[in-house]
Amino acid sequence: MRDVDIQHQVEAHRATAAVRLAAYQADGLAAFTGHAMERVVEVDMTRRALAGEDPALNALLGRLEYNFVRRVEGIQNGLFNGSSF
Repeated sequence: MRDVDIQHQVEAHRATAAVRLAAYQADGLAAFTGHAMERVVEVDMTRRALAGEDPALNALLGRLEYNFVRRVEGIQNGLFNGSSF
């Protein structure tokens, strides 16, 4: 085999591996996002149930819910790039 043929095979292998990795990352991101959306809905429902008609408690719990959503977004944005928060 010529060196050029070997180089092309190596490049093709690297490209295939990169595409495969990107597909796994997309699948992982979709799974994380689905789970995160379910958890955000649960947190929101819990806030509403706990606060009831109390506007002060709703505001206080709303801040905690907002912080939760921001942290989840930070995790999502940091997936696959080494930064989660």
